[in-house]
Amino acid sequence: MRKGSTILDATATMARRDGTREIEADTMPALEANIPDGWQLLTVRSI
Repeated sequence: MRKGSTILDATATMARRDGTREIEADTMPALEANIPDGWQLLTVRSI
């Protein structure tokens, strides 16, 4: 996240018992909305 900015570019890692997957979104609420049912958010990396 850039200093003084409210824009977030992030990549998240999610997992469930059979593997992991990455998703991308512009905001944290958008990331959370894209987590499939049964998956757990593990990390969020700002790029």
